[in-house]
Amino acid sequence: MSTKGWIILFTVGFLLEVSTAADPIQILNSSISVTSKSNPWVDMVADKVNDGRVGGADSCKCCAALERPAWVQLTLDKTYLVEKIIILGRPDIYRQQFDNITLLLGGQDQSLDGVAFTSVNATVKTTILTPPREVYTVRVSGGELTTNTIRHMTICEVMIYRQADCLPGKYGANCSKECHCLAGPCESVTGTCKSAVCKDGWRGPACNKTCNPGTFGTNCSSICHCYENVTCHHTDGTCPNNQCAAGWTNENCSVDEVFIYTSKRPEGQCDRYNNALIAVSSVLEVVVAAVVVVIVVYNRRIHRQSTGGTPANRESSSHTYEDLARKSSNPGHYDCLQMSNIQQAGRS
Repeated sequence: MSTKGWIILFTVGFLLEVSTAADPIQILNSSISVTSKSNPWVDMVADKVNDGRVGGADSCKCCAALERPAWVQLTLDKTYLVEKIIILGRPDIYRQQFDNITLLLGGQDQSLDGVAFTSVNATVKTTILTPPREVYTVRVSGGELTTNTIRHMTICEVMIYRQADCLPGKYGANCSKECHCLAGPCESVTGTCKSAVCKDGWRGPACNKTCNPGTFGTNCSSICHCYENVTCHHTDGTCPNNQCAAGWTNENCSVDEVFIYTSKRPEGQCDRYNNALIAVSSVLEVVVAAVVVVIVVYNRRIHRQSTGGTPANRESSSHTYEDLARKSSNPGHYDCLQMSNIQQAGRS
């Protein structure tokens, strides 16, 4: 591309940037408080630097005239990204009262430091901050003059302009930083999400920090397990090449394989498991019944031998035990067993 072409391209880009840049917005007078310890001239007190009126100091009585050395401080209701400050002097006589004036700016819990004016004339002093600066306090000071005839610093108005609002998802000076709030815009200076909830994969007050390695999702509360501990994607937990660590599965390697096989058996596996359990239980019942019968028979025989029972009794008892051993193997014959014993006892 020729030099002329580059110049045209640069000019078009510059004009496009200027045309799309939003104008700064004046901070409301109601958002500013004024303090000063300097003595005013009659009723030309410090508050008049922020009353929204301009004009001749003598005609409108809308300017502050403070005895030098003097200062007046404007404190904002919060920190703003200040882009421009305009200070107006009296447009009528005694314009020297606007001489030897300095501007100082400061943030919250920060000391004031001087800022140069970018343009100055007899009645207007302007400072343009590039890039916009975080400002909480603005102080205008007037030093003593060499002539004894001018004893006051006269300021008719101090106008403070903040940066225009950023588009959603942007904040900071020149809207150069990004926030990732789940809903709504973030605060223009700090980026703090007003909803206090971040989109998936983001954390921090401004939702501008990605999840720590190995975590992802809402509030970074989910854990992924990628092959060889490689970091997963902070929003959806996807592992590189979809490779999970051993024992883990799912699209984001967040599900334990053991959990899947124990909670989701193949079709029909539960039925086979239940049938086997029933069969084992039945066998155990038979075994227990047989053991009980053996113990009872053995104890009866020992007792009979020790007491020396008659042959008839021994024969009757033998039949009774044999019936007990035979019928107790079938629990359903328990009632029949009881009736047989009662009848035999009656005949004897």
